[in-house]
Amino acid sequence: MTGISKAEAKEIAKRFCEQQGWPWSLLEPVSIRWGLSTYTVWGGHRKGGNLIMRIRRRDGEIIEVAMTPC
Repeated sequence: MTGISKAEAKEIAKRFCEQQGWPWSLLEPVSIRWGLSTYTVWGGHRKGGNLIMRIRRRDGEIIEVAMTPC
């Protein structure tokens, strides 16, 4: 399967967060796990204010985004 890399998925997530006005620095460190057809990006790793994003590996389209409440 060809498509985007983990590094590209991270850049897509970062760009999206910046467009939303969500401070990326508060979401670091970010972990990226790959599944069959998507990457799951987790950011924040604390109680509240965490990013969860699914990005399609084939073309980099964002499938789902959620921020946990602070």
